[in-house]
Amino acid sequence: MGRPKGPARDTRSLILAHAFDLFSTAGYRAVTVKDIAAAVGIKDASLYNYFPSKQQLFDEVLGRERDYARTTLAAATRPFRPTGKGPVADGGAFQDLVIDAIEPLFADERLLALRRLLTVTQFESEEAGQLYQELFIDLLQGYFRSLLDSVVAARVLDQCNTVTAAAELHGVLFVLLAQNKRWSEARPRAMAYIRAFERNHSS
Repeated sequence: MGRPKGPARDTRSLILAHAFDLFSTAGYRAVTVKDIAAAVGIKDASLYNYFPSKQQLFDEVLGRERDYARTTLAAATRPFRPTGKGPVADGGAFQDLVIDAIEPLFADERLLALRRLLTVTQFESEEAGQLYQELFIDLLQGYFRSLLDSVVAARVLDQCNTVTAAAELHGVLFVLLAQNKRWSEARPRAMAYIRAFERNHSS
C-alpha cells in the first residue's frame, strides 16, 4: 500500500515542539521519553532515532527557544530617538519604547511557555538558570539602562545613576510579570508604573 499523499511529517520538529510543551508544563524531571513519544504519536524507541537521550532533547529545546527569544526581544527593543518637540513629547516616546520592549513577555505565548520552563527548571539545570538570568533580567535591564542613558542625555529625565534607575524600572515591571497577568490587564498597570517612574525622575 502506498504512502498517503500530502506534506511529509517533520517528526523531529514535532518532537521538539511537544517536548517544549511538556517541559514547560511539568519540568524536566517529571517528563519522560514515553510521555513525549506518546504526545508525538510514535514509539519510545523511535524517538531515540532523533535524539540519543532526554538530556540532549532538552538541550536542543532550550537552544531553539533561546534563539527565538533573543530574536523576538531584539526586535522589540529599539533605540530612543528624540522627537525634537520637547521633553513632554519625548516622554511619550520613552513610555512607548518601554511598553514595546515588555509586551512580548506578556503577550507572546511562546515566550510565556519559555519563562514557565525556565522558572521550573532553573534549579535543576545550570544552563536553564543562566538563560533565565540572560533573557528576563540582564537583557531587559541592559536595554533599560541604554534607554535611560539616552533620555537623560536628551533631558527628558533628570540626571541619575542609570544603572540603579534601570534596576528600579525593571523591578516593578518584573513583579507585574510574575503575577502572570494577561497583556490586556497588565498594560494599563505597566503604563501607570512607567508614568510614576517618570514623575519620580523629572523636575
